[in-house]
Amino acid sequence: MRETFVGKWWGEVADRPGFDTSLLTAISAMRGLLLMARAVGLSEGDLEAEWSGVRDRLVLIFREFDPDGV
Repeated sequence: MRETFVGKWWGEVADRPGFDTSLLTAISAMRGLLLMARAVGLSEGDLEAEWSGVRDRLVLIFREFDPDGV
């Protein structure tokens, strides 16, 4: 439900003239963090965030722990 609200809000705000795209980048990063935090809460794993100079954005990496090593 939160994802739908954020996506809807993002679309409405982004359509406004003069909207700062750097804010869109921040919103996108926050949305990703919220979704990844939810994934971490539902399973065991490790969440890392690093800045990608190639993509010029924050990249989130989630590694799920596999107790069986498969």
